Amino acid sequence: MDLSELTLILQVSIVPVALISGIGLIILSMTNRLGRIMDRIRALIGNKKKRQQADMLYRRAKIMQRAVILGSISILFVAVLIIMNFLFLILSVNSAVMTILVFSLILALLIVSLFLFI
Repeated sequence: MDLSELTLILQVSIVPVALISGIGLIILSMTNRLGRIMDRIRALIGNKKKRQQADMLYRRAKIMQRAVILGSISILFVAVLIIMNFLFLILSVNSAVMTILVFSLILALLIVSLFLFI
């Protein structure tokens, strides 16, 4: 393997790391909101008059947990995409279809996660 092949492999493997970073920042925002919801639930638990509001916030917290989980799964698939592209380049296998499928899955998970976040 010469230097140009190694450079190509590193480029293909490192570029999706920016996607991991971006999704990670979105998940950070989601977990911050989830933390605020949980704090509010804890404050309302003792108040019987506000039980309905606490129940509504609990449902929102469950939705937010699902959003965080889907975002985390999309990061996992970005890592799979990096490893997959790295291996396909080393093995000289055409990976266009698999790359498109995995990338589409990543975007679909991220979109659903963002819809739940909103």
